[in-house]
Amino acid sequence: MASTTNDSENANIDWAEKLQFFARHLVCLGGVYRLIDEHGHQVGPSQTFVHSGWILSIHGRWCLVTAGHVLKQLKERIQDRAIQITEWFLIDSFGPQAKHPEPIPLTYDTLAKLQVEDEQAGLDFALMALTPYYELALQKNGIVPVDERNWLNQHEVKFEHYLLLGIPVRESAASKVNRDEHQLSLDMDLRPYALRIDALENPPNDLPKTTYQRFIGKVDDQCTEEIMDGMSGGPIFGFAKDRYWIVAVQSSWRPWSKIVFGCPVPVFAGLIEKILSENE
Repeated sequence: MASTTNDSENANIDWAEKLQFFARHLVCLGGVYRLIDEHGHQVGPSQTFVHSGWILSIHGRWCLVTAGHVLKQLKERIQDRAIQITEWFLIDSFGPQAKHPEPIPLTYDTLAKLQVEDEQAGLDFALMALTPYYELALQKNGIVPVDERNWLNQHEVKFEHYLLLGIPVRESAASKVNRDEHQLSLDMDLRPYALRIDALENPPNDLPKTTYQRFIGKVDDQCTEEIMDGMSGGPIFGFAKDRYWIVAVQSSWRPWSKIVFGCPVPVFAGLIEKILSENE
């Protein structure tokens, strides 16, 4: 994006500060759930889930972006009565200006959502439209959205390297959410994880052809499923000189070959803009 505020990074600051700077875009969808047996009774203690995501501003409306299969799988598990979700929330305390560590309670069922998972088309993304209330809450914690300036001219940029940012499941599995009469609180300090991705200009021939272009890259051979699990929905950053863009939402990967797939922002944002324009 160049970033939404046209900021650039000082190459001399340490990596932890750099990671926190990029995490000003990161907002995770989380919740508390309980497993349900065939009789509708709870099985075992309540558990927490956290899915990586980030904020897109389109036509001035803030939306949470994640992978399409994330919302699809949640919906299927709820419909199958395999789980009951008792709390929904957003986590927005990863950036350098975050002042409030508490999750933001979320009325998930009342918010408009668009979820697309189409392997043949090469699309895997989801957007959840946020109301002004959530937009203001995120702003107070220093969250910065990605807007149209991020994707309009990406095709003209020669990117030098890429980075995936997200929250692995291993980071969130042990977390616990507490509620009192005033607010929610997490008893674990979740930390974003970053992975360098090398873009593949010549992907393997065995990859299926898709209608829309996908971001295709490769992570380090030492990367494990323990790390990648939970990164779906995270932003993939592209860097060129002293500027950066969010180029894709991470969607899937092949553990045996370490190939990572993403749904490009210009692709899905362009489709959404077209839909919005046709309905104005």
